[in-house]
Amino acid sequence: MIDERRRLFPRGLSQAKGCHFAADTLLLASFCHQLLPDKPVYCAELGCGCAAALCGLALLRHNLLGVGFEKETLHIEAAQRNLQDLELSEQLHIVQSDLAEKERIQTYARQFRAVLANPPYFTSSEGRPARSPLRNRAERNDNALTLFTACAATLLQHHGFFFCIYPAYKLQELTVVLAKHHLALRKLLPVTSFSTSSCTRLLICACKDAANHCDILPPLVLHSSQGTQKFSAEALNFCPWLGAGHQTSEQCHDLSC
Repeated sequence: MIDERRRLFPRGLSQAKGCHFAADTLLLASFCHQLLPDKPVYCAELGCGCAAALCGLALLRHNLLGVGFEKETLHIEAAQRNLQDLELSEQLHIVQSDLAEKERIQTYARQFRAVLANPPYFTSSEGRPARSPLRNRAERNDNALTLFTACAATLLQHHGFFFCIYPAYKLQELTVVLAKHHLALRKLLPVTSFSTSSCTRLLICACKDAANHCDILPPLVLHSSQGTQKFSAEALNFCPWLGAGHQTSEQCHDLSC
């Protein structure tokens, strides 16, 4: 049963009612896996939601230990079920924490080699609010990028890595906030829907207390041809979980992370 659940991942994951994760979550886990060193890693995820990214990373790396920080009780309950169903409870655990409560985060200061985050993309004035208050809180926060980045800087060891996915049109804001918290951008992977499309997302890897030296990688093209939602061979090679019963990042931002 456990082998089947792991084989079907991310299908069948528990999620809070009215919320669901998007391709962004899976892309983040795959990006992190490909750049982390091949050795035991202690990893944190901020705003982990149902823990889809953290579970995915743990399935890829048997030597991973991780902590998911999440504020919402309904997401925590779903995450706990997912850890149990995938038999990852010995590797991962969930901590209920509002990232704005610095004392709680400070307890884990400088403990992690890597931190993942898929922060809310939108301010309260952007777009149309979601019907679900829980979903709306996951999508919108006027101070999210600064808050998530500050927490990552607190949690990371010297020269630890911060992995994040964020809208491409907010690149300038992203680089300014990273620099403010002594996180140097080292890898940047543009993500685009089609080969002829503008970049919509950025996968980034930043290093704490490191020199500025950023490699801009060739764009990841998600779909093979205009007008189809079929994932390209390139995208599936990068992240084989794509298309497995969740929405694409162009349809919906990740609502559980």
